[in-house]
Amino acid sequence: MKCKLLIILTILLVNMSVNAVAATWYAAPAGTGSGSSAGDPTSLSTAISSAVSGDTVRLSAGTFSPSSTLTLSTDISIIGRGMVSSVIDCSSASTCFSMNYSGSETTMTKFSIQNASSSGVYVFDSTLEIASVMFSSNGTAVRVNGSAAASNIRNSVFDGNSTAFSEINGVSESIRNSIISNQAMYGLYINSTNTGLVVKNNTFENNKYAIEIQTPTSGSNGIQILKNTISGSTTNSIHLTGASSYAAQHVIRGNTIENATTIGIHSLLDIDETIIEGNTIDSMTKGGIALYGTGETIVTNNLITNSSSYGIGIWGSSATIAYNTVANNSGVGIATDEYSGTVDDSKIVNNISYQNGSYGITSNYASNTTQIGNNNAYDNTTNYYGSYYTDLGGNLEADPLFLGSGDYHLDASSTMIDAADVSMYSVAYDLELTSRLPTSCNLGPDIGAFEYH
Repeated sequence: MKCKLLIILTILLVNMSVNAVAATWYAAPAGTGSGSSAGDPTSLSTAISSAVSGDTVRLSAGTFSPSSTLTLSTDISIIGRGMVSSVIDCSSASTCFSMNYSGSETTMTKFSIQNASSSGVYVFDSTLEIASVMFSSNGTAVRVNGSAAASNIRNSVFDGNSTAFSEINGVSESIRNSIISNQAMYGLYINSTNTGLVVKNNTFENNKYAIEIQTPTSGSNGIQILKNTISGSTTNSIHLTGASSYAAQHVIRGNTIENATTIGIHSLLDIDETIIEGNTIDSMTKGGIALYGTGETIVTNNLITNSSSYGIGIWGSSATIAYNTVANNSGVGIATDEYSGTVDDSKIVNNISYQNGSYGITSNYASNTTQIGNNNAYDNTTNYYGSYYTDLGGNLEADPLFLGSGDYHLDASSTMIDAADVSMYSVAYDLELTSRLPTSCNLGPDIGAFEYH
C-alpha cells in the first residue's frame, strides 16, 4: 500500500510540474496594482520580486526610476516596448540589475538602462541573454564575473558609458551585431579564463579602447574577433595580451579598422597560433599591426594603408607575414626587430610593400633569423634594407600596377599575377575570400592581398 501511495504521489507531482504555466507580470512606472494584467500593472520592483523561474515581466512604455538595485534571484524574462519606449533610469541606484544565481538563462530585451553609476547589469555566476537593449551613461553597462558566468549580447546599443562590457572570469561570451560608441574607457574589456569569446559584426565608434583582451592562460576554445567595424579609437583598437600554455587558436579576421589615433591591431602575446587575416586597416597614427612577444602569429591577406607610422611591425614574435598589401604608410612597410632580448625568427613572403615613407621591408637586429622571400617592394624610400635576414630569393622591385589611387586590386597587366611562391607559404583565398587555388584561368596565387579576377 505504501508503495502504491508513493507511486500515485509521484505521478501527481509530475503532472503538476508539466501542467504548470509560467506567469506574466505587468509593470508600469506608476504601477500599484496586482500586476496580473496590462490594465492592472504593479511596480517594476514588485514584478521582479514576485516572478519565479520561467516567468515573464512585461514593461509598459515610460520611464522607471527604481530607488535601489533590482535583484534577480532566478531565471526570468524582462521584455519592454522598445529601446526608446521603455526606459529604466537608475540614477538612484548605483547598480541597476544584479544577478547571482545558478540555473537557466535570464533574458532582457527591448528596453533601455541608463544612469547607473556603477553597473547597468552585474552578472555573477549567472547566465544572461541581452537583445535589443540600449545602455547609456552608465559606469559599466554590463559587468560579468564568476567562473560560471556567461552572457550573450546581440542587436544592442551602448552609448556614452564608461565601459560597455567588462568580464572577469566568465565563459562562452558572445557580443554580436551591436553598436558600441563613445565609451570613456573600454568598448570591451576582457580579463578572464574565458574559453569561447566571440565578438562579431559589431560597430565600435569613438571609444578610448575599442577591444581590450587579457587572453586566458588555458582552455580549448579560442577568442574570435570577426567582421567588426572599428573607427575613432584613441588608445587601442584591438589589443591582446597574454601568457603561454594556451592550446587554442585566437582569430582576428575580416575587421575594418580606420581613422584612429592608435595601433590597428596590437598583440603582445606569448601564445602560439594567433591568426590575423583578411583585415583592412587604414589611417592609423601609430601603426597598422604591431606584434610583440614570443608567440607564433600568422598574418595573411591584410590591407594596411595610410598609417602615420609603420604598416606591420614585428618585435621578437615568431610570425608568418604573407600575402599582405602594405601601402602609402609614412614609416616602414614591414619591419622586424628584437624584443626584450627575444630574437625574431619570422618569415616574410609574397607581400607587396608600396610607396611607404621609409623602408619597404627591413630586418633590424643582427641576431634575427628572419626569412624574406618572393615579396615585391616598390617606390619606397628604400625598398629592401639591412642584411640581418635569410634571403629566400625571388624578391622583386616592380610596379605592382594597382587599379588606381586608393584601389589596391591588381590591373590585368600586373606582374604580381600568378607570381606567388607557394613553396614558401600558401593560403586558400584572398582578403575578399576569392579562391587562390589554381584553375584553368588561374595558374597560381598572386602576390599581395588581392587575387586578380
